[in-house]
Amino acid sequence: MALTKVNTRMIDGDATSVLDYGAVADGTTDNSAAFQSAIDYVTGLTGGGSVYVPQGIYLIDAQVNLKDNVKVYGVGTIKAGASIKDTSDGYFQANGTDCLLEGLTFDGDTARTQTCNFDPDGLSGGTCYGIFILCQGSPKVEIRECTFKNVGKDAVYVGFNTSTGEACGDCLITENNISECHRSGITLEGFRSAIVTNNIITDIYEGSIDLEVDDKTPDNQGVNAIISFNHIGVTNQTDRADKNQQRIDVTNQETGGDAISNVVLQGNTIYDYWETVDTARTDGLELIDITTQNCRVTVQGNVLRTNAVTSSASGLLNINGGSYVQTGGNLVEYFGSDTSDSGTYGVLGGIMATSTPNNYITIGDDRVLGNIDRAVYIRNCDSVKIDGTIIKTATTALAGVYTDACTNLIITNCIIDDASRAVYLKDTTTVMLQDSVFTPNA
Repeated sequence: MALTKVNTRMIDGDATSVLDYGAVADGTTDNSAAFQSAIDYVTGLTGGGSVYVPQGIYLIDAQVNLKDNVKVYGVGTIKAGASIKDTSDGYFQANGTDCLLEGLTFDGDTARTQTCNFDPDGLSGGTCYGIFILCQGSPKVEIRECTFKNVGKDAVYVGFNTSTGEACGDCLITENNISECHRSGITLEGFRSAIVTNNIITDIYEGSIDLEVDDKTPDNQGVNAIISFNHIGVTNQTDRADKNQQRIDVTNQETGGDAISNVVLQGNTIYDYWETVDTARTDGLELIDITTQNCRVTVQGNVLRTNAVTSSASGLLNINGGSYVQTGGNLVEYFGSDTSDSGTYGVLGGIMATSTPNNYITIGDDRVLGNIDRAVYIRNCDSVKIDGTIIKTATTALAGVYTDACTNLIITNCIIDDASRAVYLKDTTTVMLQDSVFTPNA
């Protein structure tokens, strides 16, 4: 009886295994060429194909390019080599049409340092490298059910094609587990539409999700993004420097245009816990930070909780220059017992809109709790409605609602308890207070 040689591709159906192209899962052999050969092969098939990565640790020490219509999936661990992690961004470059990564573990093999924390936004800067998945101008990218850990900079970076200037098209990043990244977990800088949902992102050194919208898109259509149902946590960190630490950051990547973008932040849980609290801290502590122009942002049903303290003039939900921002059903809480060295409170603001321009802001049905000096802090704003918000602060808090240099303000259907002043109006004109319950500390 004749024997037939059985290769891994036959076992796995239509998928091509990296083992068939010489990959060795020993954690020390450089498998960059084997991965690239397998990807190149399936790219040449009609309609593309799949590359399977079996269980084991596969070291790569040169960039691997994902090409058109390629799915790379499996149960293996892809580990960054010593050379690439110190010299390159984009160990995997997903720049082709219809790229999919699924089920893999990506290990940057980089111990936590503070080097990246001082880098400017962008692909490079300083001595910091280490973006694991780099997408530049790909029309369609999907990353799902992967694990990222110990990454030198960002786990996933979605940006513009540096040669053509084209942004990525449709991006779906879902059900991933991302931890111990030295800059951001996920950075979205150049895209047309993005959904980031159901990810677990923990112990990121700077921002967990950095969303940079653009109001100068070539066709003037803006961008659309949904950031939803992610769990974002920081636990027991004691080694980060004085630096803004937004967990979800929405800002303008490029300004000066008039394209209208749309962003929804919904159902995310952001938990910032410190075992040792630094009461002398002066840097910002924004769990969600929104700094945009020409962007419609809805912040709904999120849970924001921290025990960290800071004397910085910032809010846990911080609207720092924006129009048409709407909040609703969020829980914003400082649950610690410490106070900053420069004040009698844990954090200055709960929900905070304090820069120009901040126009047409709606704060509705939110809950703000804990030792927050100004639970809702509004400054330099025009046309603001605070409706159905429940505020429970410490008796030493300056005010439940504090306004400064505002006009056209409505406060209705609110419950404000324990603050030394329920509402503090400073240089504020055209105000309506209606159907609210105020029980300030006398």
